[in-house]
Amino acid sequence: NLGERVSTFAYPYGSAEHQSEAAQSAISKAGCLAAFTSVPGLVGVQSQQFAFPRFHLNARWSFACAYNVHNALYAGR
Repeated sequence: NLGERVSTFAYPYGSAEHQSEAAQSAISKAGCLAAFTSVPGLVGVQSQQFAFPRFHLNARWSFACAYNVHNALYAGR
C-alpha cells in the first residue's frame, strides 16, 4: 500500500506486445485514469486511454512536457 491513489501507469517495457486487452482492463479496474507505453508518438483523438504513446524525457523533451500531460489528464476534475 502506497498510501496514495495511483492514477497513471507506465508499462515497464511498454512495447505493443505488453499492452494486451487483459493488461489494459486490469489497469482500468485498478482505478488508473491512463497508461503510457514506450512507443514514441503524440497523443491525439485516436489515442487509446490505456495505451498512450510517450517520449523519453531528455534535454529536448523536458519535465515541463510531462507536467503538461499530467495537467491535461486532470483538467475539469
